[in-house]
Formats: sequence, structure tokens, C-alpha cells
Amino acid sequence: ASQEVKQNQVQEAKVFHSEYRTGIAILTGALKFTIVSNIEEVKLRRMPDVPGVKVVPSCWTVLLQDRMTLILLAIGKELYLLDNTACSVVALPGLSPLSGAYLHMSVSFNYKYLAVFTDSGSIWMGTSSLK
Repeated sequence: ASQEVKQNQVQEAKVFHSEYRTGIAILTGALKFTIVSNIEEVKLRRMPDVPGVKVVPSCWTVLLQDRMTLILLAIGKELYLLDNTACSVVALPGLSPLSGAYLHMSVSFNYKYLAVFTDSGSIWMGTSSLK
């Protein structure tokens, strides 16, 4: 993972905090995500790939659930959730498929809530568990 970060350079990075740790999520130029869960003991962990991705995500954020670090990312009108082992296509409950492409997303300080904004002007707010 460290070699890939060096070779493909950092496209974007986001720092995230919890009660016990501070971590960094990295998006490389090869459109792959790497996580450092705790900057006190740096261990790079590659996240699963998004199949067929060829463009930079329009927006992404880090979610913390049950001590797991997840990445929620949007490419156009599609949402993907990366966990330790898999990439899943997800949908926001109650948001119309006609709401357009995802532009911005933000998670609350305690990681319990999420807000998402689309290019049609729709805002979705709900729990970060996406339920």
C-alpha cells in the first residue's frame, strides 16, 4: 500500500477523528483508497477497489461504525461503500433516483449522521448507517 501511495501520489486526503484515535484516508492518483486508522502507529491499509472506476469521485467521506473505518463515495449518480473486505453499491433511503448526481457529503462529528447534496438541489439527511 505504501508503494502505491508513493507511485501514484496523493490525489486527496481527509483526516478523521474519534474518541480514541486520529486517522487519515487517502485517495491516490490511481483512484484507490488507503487508510491509516491511527497516526500514532502508522499502518497503511488498502481498501477494496471500486470496479471499473475511471474518474475521481465527485465526493467522498469517512464513516466510523463499530470501530470500523468505512469510505462512502459518489461517482455521478452511484454511491459506493467500501469496508475492509468489499465494495458495495448503496442507496439512500427515501431519495428519489431522479435526484441527480451527488456533489457533496458531510458526516457529523460523532459519525452518526450524514448529509448529501445533489446537482438537482436535493438534500438528503439521515443516519450514517444509511438506514
